[in-house]
Amino acid sequence: MNGLKLLIIGASVFQRDENGKLTSKRLVVNYVQGFAKWFDEVIWAAALFKGKAHTHAVINTELVKPCILNMRPQGWLSTYRTLRQVIDKHTVIFLHLPNPWLTPIILFLKRKAKGLFVYIANDYIQHSKVSRQSRGWVYSWLYRFIHELPIRLADGVVARGKLNLERALKLNSNVIETIPIGLNSIYCKRTREPFSGNSIKILYVGKLMEGKGVDVLLQAFSKLCNEVSGKDLSLIIVGAGPEEDKLKRMSSALGVAEKVRFVGFVDDEQKLSALYADADVLVVPSTIYPEAVPRVINEALLHGTPVIASDLESIRRQFSGGEVILVRPGDINALADVIFRLIDDHGFRRDITRITEKIATEKGNSQTASEQHAKFIFGTIKP
Repeated sequence: MNGLKLLIIGASVFQRDENGKLTSKRLVVNYVQGFAKWFDEVIWAAALFKGKAHTHAVINTELVKPCILNMRPQGWLSTYRTLRQVIDKHTVIFLHLPNPWLTPIILFLKRKAKGLFVYIANDYIQHSKVSRQSRGWVYSWLYRFIHELPIRLADGVVARGKLNLERALKLNSNVIETIPIGLNSIYCKRTREPFSGNSIKILYVGKLMEGKGVDVLLQAFSKLCNEVSGKDLSLIIVGAGPEEDKLKRMSSALGVAEKVRFVGFVDDEQKLSALYADADVLVVPSTIYPEAVPRVINEALLHGTPVIASDLESIRRQFSGGEVILVRPGDINALADVIFRLIDDHGFRRDITRITEKIATEKGNSQTASEQHAKFIFGTIKP
């Protein structure tokens, strides 16, 4: 084809299904396998999740060669040996951050490779600031430094969101803003206008972990249930994580367990599309989690679903035209009030749905993220 091979590091983790086959998130698997059209060989290096598998997309080893890495600090030597064996002068390294502790290994091996590209999606500066209080200034400084060093030294950088784009451009002149690695097609079309019926479905899609604000959403939902009459309210929580049991107990303690449905991790594009199309609103209630631009916002808007999100810098910068309703992070009353207003205020709801409908007609990418990234790589490095 062109004599080049691509080594993708990170992007997600591997899991093993009941048959021992390697799986990962379907959207990420599709993204990685998309590079097989562009490179003679695609190698995907990532850590192996030891728990019970919840992803179902089996990696096609005819398209991609999986490479399991030991991502723990004590596994640095084995990781170095593993990567050294697959990197040669024909290899393009594509490091997906956050994998900052791999940076020294990658930069050392860079001299053997054809080129180095970096993908940055998380708000590493916000994480650095937050961690200063909990982990100290040494960790905080090192975390930021070890993110920015590969960005400086890369042949090219792919950034998720305008904020990361602007930050990366201060460190590297060859930067593009990525198409979201997510659901970029509509499998199920919306059949009704949001908030038009008696049944109101509030949707959350994401990890169930500290800082994601699902506890805030549950409390706002409880408040809403006490204030809204004549409507059948329900909260659909899509995702998995360490806080799941705690959140289920909270929903019971708040007296809303019968109205809250924990769906679990959804790895099917059609099912995910149907959830967006059927929801009246998506809520992204992150508090301290270092969000950049959650792909779920783009996915909801693609389906014509209004979005309420925490007023975090990266989200505010990305959606500055009123596409997303912003609320102060962690403010239970403000979140409940804006959902109530969408239900009760016809004029406000009409204005929001008009914006959302307009975005939905404009959204959708004929180009995939893997195609965009491959073209960027070949535009920078000639085979």
